[in-house]
Amino acid sequence: MKIRKNLLFAMIAFCIIPILSLGLLSFYSANNMQASYLRQLEQENERVRSIMFDITSNTYRQAGRLVNDDQLINVLSDGVINQNEDWHKEITSILKEDASVDQITIYVNNSNIVDGQIVYCDDNICESDWYQKLEESRGALWKANKSDDNSYWLYLYRVIPLPLKKILQLSG
Repeated sequence: MKIRKNLLFAMIAFCIIPILSLGLLSFYSANNMQASYLRQLEQENERVRSIMFDITSNTYRQAGRLVNDDQLINVLSDGVINQNEDWHKEITSILKEDASVDQITIYVNNSNIVDGQIVYCDDNICESDWYQKLEESRGALWKANKSDDNSYWLYLYRVIPLPLKKILQLSG
């Protein structure tokens, strides 16, 4: 009986206690590692959010320059491109100044003013998903599109409100 008691004590001392100790140590290490990864993930999310905010707010601000460009508004409102006017000066300026803007395209419903960065909205464009969403919102739309080389590009689509140039008189 005494030998059995000693063997049981030796088994507890040399097997079960080390196994429990290793289990508890592994458990606490895993919890600490998980907490560390969560903190790291939160910091990375904050960093990405900050970068995305900087890029999107800057791009939105650049689009605002186009919305307020009188020469561009006149071209789009009148539907006539005067070759003597430098109506695309603001577009060229934005493309030179801002490396985050790769391309500026203006979509119009008037086929008479198609020129370089001004593109006529054919049926394919007018029926596209982004165009329909923009028509509904009448504001701005951000969309990520996959390019041919499997990279993603972030696009800002924004409506340029045009002033009414013609006054209609109704008589009754």
